[in-house]
Amino acid sequence: DCLSPIMPTVSVIMPVYNGARFLAPAIHSVLSQTYPDWELLVIDDGSQDDSRAIAAGFDDPRIRVLVNGVNRGLVHTRNRGLDEAAGRYVAFLDSDDIARPQRLEKQIHHLEHHPELGGIGAWVQPIDANSTPSPYLWKLPGSTAITRDEYDRYVKEGKIRIIARGSDVPSAPWYELGLQYGGKVGDRINDHHLSL
Repeated sequence: DCLSPIMPTVSVIMPVYNGARFLAPAIHSVLSQTYPDWELLVIDDGSQDDSRAIAAGFDDPRIRVLVNGVNRGLVHTRNRGLDEAAGRYVAFLDSDDIARPQRLEKQIHHLEHHPELGGIGAWVQPIDANSTPSPYLWKLPGSTAITRDEYDRYVKEGKIRIIARGSDVPSAPWYELGLQYGGKVGDRINDHHLSL
């Protein structure tokens, strides 16, 4: 694990499990942010592919690569990222997602000007495996573009784009390994309560 030499404003948490195919573009999208004061925590969750080597191949002191050793699951891995985060804010980005260049700048600006908020989300434009954008946006919460079932599935898959104040995170109800979705053991969810 390499350590960032600065205390960043925002920690971007990126779990990865066998995500080599899309990992480099996801990391590049963080490197391309217009807001420069960040750290990226790439947490390899026991991948059997080249994910760890791809993440370690980026030569930027703001990127830290953490390794679980064995697959512990998304909730555990995100929680580890929260434990390791040094930033005043935390942002989540999956290893197969691409953040628009102004994402962090806009979200941090909004939080800085609205101290009453503990966190905010973002709209999502799905892309396919070839990076071709979908013609619609998922405007969550409250979008008429998706059904409640689609919303529930979307939340279950951990696709909510959240940035939150770091001081608010450890007390959040989703910051627990035991959260379950749909009442099934092992069918865990990481940010359902935060998105409600």
